Amino acid sequence: METYMMFLPELLRGAGVTIQVLLLSAAFAFIFAFIAGLGRVSRFWIVRFLMGALVELFRGTSLLVQ
Repeated sequence: METYMMFLPELLRGAGVTIQVLLLSAAFAFIFAFIAGLGRVSRFWIVRFLMGALVELFRGTSLLVQ
């Protein structure tokens, strides 16, 4: 049990970094998805086409590749 207690501060610091990465990536994904969604309903055909291609690219690739 002493061994676990010795590494606990390092594990908690790593957990803090993991939570920061999670929150930042979730915020970035939300903003990116919102912009892509707005692009899909744009009145300009080139924007609709580009956002459609981007969405289909992400939908067509596996999560492991992404």
